[in-house]
Amino acid sequence: MRVLINCLAGLFLGGLAHVLLYPYAPGLDIFALKYLLVQTGGLLGIVAFAPVCVFIAKKRKRDMLDAAFTSGIALGLGGLAGAYWFASSGRPHAIIEAGVPISFLLAMFLPLRAPRTSVLRFLAVANIVLLVLFLSPFCRTHIESNSQYDIALAPLLPEVPSEFSGASSKPDVLLISVDTLRADVLDRVELPALAKLREQSLSAPYALAPSSATLPSHISMVTGESPLQHAAYTNFGKLDEGIPTLAEAFSSGGFRTIATAANGLLSTATGFERGFELLVNVEGDAAHKEKGSALNVALTGRRMVWYAAPLSDLWSQRLSVFLFMRRYSGLDNSQEGAVATAPIVRDLALNYLEQLYADETPFFYFLHFMDPHLPYHATDNYLGRLDGNRPLPDSYSDHTSGSLLLCRSAIANIKEGGSAAAIADAKDVIDIQHDRYHEEMLMVDDALAQVFARIEQSGRPTVILFTSDHGEHFGENDLMLHGDLLHAANVRVPFILSTPDSVSGDFFEFVPTLEDIPITLLRAAGFTIKDFGNGRDLMAGNVDEEPFASLADKYIAVQHGDYKLICEWKSGDGPTSAIKPIQLYSQVNDGLEEAINLLGQEATMNEQLALFERARRFVEECSKKGMREFDEQDVADLNALGYALDDDAETAESH
Repeated sequence: MRVLINCLAGLFLGGLAHVLLYPYAPGLDIFALKYLLVQTGGLLGIVAFAPVCVFIAKKRKRDMLDAAFTSGIALGLGGLAGAYWFASSGRPHAIIEAGVPISFLLAMFLPLRAPRTSVLRFLAVANIVLLVLFLSPFCRTHIESNSQYDIALAPLLPEVPSEFSGASSKPDVLLISVDTLRADVLDRVELPALAKLREQSLSAPYALAPSSATLPSHISMVTGESPLQHAAYTNFGKLDEGIPTLAEAFSSGGFRTIATAANGLLSTATGFERGFELLVNVEGDAAHKEKGSALNVALTGRRMVWYAAPLSDLWSQRLSVFLFMRRYSGLDNSQEGAVATAPIVRDLALNYLEQLYADETPFFYFLHFMDPHLPYHATDNYLGRLDGNRPLPDSYSDHTSGSLLLCRSAIANIKEGGSAAAIADAKDVIDIQHDRYHEEMLMVDDALAQVFARIEQSGRPTVILFTSDHGEHFGENDLMLHGDLLHAANVRVPFILSTPDSVSGDFFEFVPTLEDIPITLLRAAGFTIKDFGNGRDLMAGNVDEEPFASLADKYIAVQHGDYKLICEWKSGDGPTSAIKPIQLYSQVNDGLEEAINLLGQEATMNEQLALFERARRFVEECSKKGMREFDEQDVADLNALGYALDDDAETAESH
């Protein structure tokens, strides 16, 4: 018992130093939350660390009580060292890399003697009392979420420069990207506005995205280049200044150019604003954006305290969020940025359309919706319409429906196996999340209905292209969400093209790609340009089917005809990367499920070899991976959106 008291006393002092010098929000700010994170990890650390230190001290004939007291202090100071190493490097295992050796060195060689027994007892009791006090529900602090974008503060369109020569007799162009939208959405849920658009447009059962991540696909969407050329293989890439953009082409052709977006990746930081007169980015709840905020301290805490060492990232995040929720109320429904932005994006779009229609100059408008991206949380008037707000199974009752942690937990339970009841509960959770996802699309569809109505009211000819950057898994291939995965559920997206003279209800006889968008829109708007990037003019009568590559950090998928081959590769190695085939799928028979891996089968060996050779040539011709400058906060922000990233901003685990 005395050994334990000495450990707790030492941990109180060492942990207190960790709390006060915590890299994010140092000092007394949010003291209680930091104390919970640090000392909870410290208590777990004592279980494994202190007995070893005491055993070694006994072998070295050192007083065990002194060793126990010193080991507690060493745990606190070692944890602090690991926290600072993580804050400066972003390395996911920093608490082990720096904390473990420093703690052992301090425990073995710090010449400390334990104070008298009464002092030790006071410190140990103070440690436990504070933990119990801060865990008590009556000590919770209420936090209001008030960071939604204020439409009233939206900037006005810039005045047209005097030397600007507007185009004449050309249609307006609207490119709509709905983040994380699967190709099958119109077949699974009734969306009147999009259904009406499809009935009077050219469309396809699906188009192919060049990536399963936001930024790479959107850069391809506005440059016509594959990630193989623009080299932004991840969300930490950047639009290269030497690559022409669609907005620049429209601007030089006399069009006004404007973009409104709801994902922080589509911003000046990534170069996405190039060519636009104005880019306005709307983000939902930004509470986790500030390094010193309580939520961000909790999210990063899973890597800055001792429970990050023995627990998986999922379980350490669960523990961090649990401790956060013991301290704070008011963010229960928006703890992970769960703010529906579609109504804000709609109002912003209508605002700018009014300004654009005040002038006869045609415009190119890039309109981006973040919904239905995780977390799945439509506004109250849509929540529950498709039964997406039904209660979670009892085994998941402590989770927030629509949250990242819930999705990760459900799919982890399926992968780990377990009882039939446990797997049934996990599948039920996934079905509920899929319904919530579709409820978000009901909200987006209604927002689009108002935008389309305003366009129709204008009486101006308009080209509209509707698509998405990537899809989302809902149990296919035993996966959830998206990220570094290139299965059909992730790279098949909707594609609808409406032009003033398009034939209603016709389907493309080939598979479009996001790289086809720039040249297609330019030609539909009356430009005589012959090519733009690698894209094909989808309005031309002789569109060739060509092998298409989708890229991620660790995988490359090549699709041609009826088959798709997925290979392992490493984007950081660029043209020198080795590739290894791991999966072959029939695109005709498998659909979004891709349940049957045909790799190595005799009947498909010719297709496998041909696609592997094409993948090898793609890699040999690719550009070296491009990265923008980023810090740990950027990693934390993307982790909050469901991307699990390592210290090189590469996907560390699949979802």
